[in-house]
Amino acid sequence: MGELENWMRRTDQSKADVARRSKHSTAHVLALFDNPDPNPTLQLYLDVVGVSGGRFSSVRNNTPAAVIERLKEIKDREKISTVALSKKTGIARPMLSTLLNDPDPNPSLVTFDRIVAALNAEEEFHLVNILARTVRLAIAAGATSEDEVRQVVASTVSAQPRHLHLVSEAPASNHDASRWAEQVRRAEQERRDAEEWLQEANGRVAELCERCSALQVANVALEKQHADTAAELRRLNERRHRGRLALFGAGVLTGLGLAAGVMRARR
Repeated sequence: MGELENWMRRTDQSKADVARRSKHSTAHVLALFDNPDPNPTLQLYLDVVGVSGGRFSSVRNNTPAAVIERLKEIKDREKISTVALSKKTGIARPMLSTLLNDPDPNPSLVTFDRIVAALNAEEEFHLVNILARTVRLAIAAGATSEDEVRQVVASTVSAQPRHLHLVSEAPASNHDASRWAEQVRRAEQERRDAEEWLQEANGRVAELCERCSALQVANVALEKQHADTAAELRRLNERRHRGRLALFGAGVLTGLGLAAGVMRARR
């Protein structure tokens, strides 16, 4: 929750505003921020993160399944068995195994945090922007799913003023018949032009959404690669440090052995 509060401050959002936009009870969401020891479900937490325009780094969408899948990838990367992870987290092995293999998981936030801490992956689960700027604007307008984002973006693009002429009822006499017919013709032409423009605009929006989705996939892949590379560098540094300690220890033992040999020779 502290990470979420920091994210909201960086993106200039208030707790009340985010709580109001969430699909959960406003009072319940606000209470999570005030509770010194909150423990919502991971799904609820991700819902609030989503409406604030954020997501976990290296995780494409705000679903527990996607988050747990990333935890499994990190677990495999670190070569930690389920038994070892169970010992480090204090979570019973059967319960942990069920969670990691559940197709629709929804652990508590505390359980998720314990697993992250046990994997030393806290830095990998920081919050980043969920999508591109145009889509973030749609989320700020109230969209909480991909379909709603598309609708908001489409309506924003297509909501241009149309100066269509009002057509009155048919004239009572033939005096204004010609002017009335011209008004009808102009209104019909503008209607056709507006429909054509709307179709083109919706096509551009669909194309942009597809590009955004492709870029999002590529971006998450790069985030994963960056995190995995950083983890590998940490492991190499740890091995080098252990190697230096081993050499130092061997040197000390060798020196002690030589000293003992000299003392024996002198005797």
